[in-house]
Amino acid sequence: MRGVLVAVAMSGVVLGGCSKKAAKKDESPEKAAVVLPAGLFVDAAPEGAMEVGVLRASGPKQGDRVVVHGVVGGSRTPFVPGMAFFTLVGAPAKPCNATPDDECPTPWDFCCESRDTVLANTASVRVVDAKGAALRAEIKGAGGIKELSELVVSGVVSQVDENAIVIDAESIRVVKP
Repeated sequence: MRGVLVAVAMSGVVLGGCSKKAAKKDESPEKAAVVLPAGLFVDAAPEGAMEVGVLRASGPKQGDRVVVHGVVGGSRTPFVPGMAFFTLVGAPAKPCNATPDDECPTPWDFCCESRDTVLANTASVRVVDAKGAALRAEIKGAGGIKELSELVVSGVVSQVDENAIVIDAESIRVVKP
């Protein structure tokens, strides 16, 4: 499961089955809408936020409490549809719109940076339920979050390896929507 979550988050692509049945919307009455936890979005971020790349270079371990700063992006689709899961990219990586005269239609994909630079400065962020599973709730739009939103995320490192890091968010401060 770990590899699947990291692969989905880092690629920004969700693979679906070919079955028409799987594509149908579950309209059963027992399927309740999942909401994001109260208090997830905060007005003041904790002190000591570091850029994602600095965190990754520091060698974080599973279970570490962290506070990171970055912007939503890293691919054309940084949000996993239907899940409280997205990618956060920190400096020194820059979105394309940070380059004068750049007319990239999707500056949040950081296509003007090398893939290595983007990956070295990217973390996956998810909001989890009591069992540690990513919530099946849309986070895009919640609290004003969208592509290129500047955020400070406080949470716990739930997965880490040489290629990826996943942070389970406990609070999110939207610095700039």
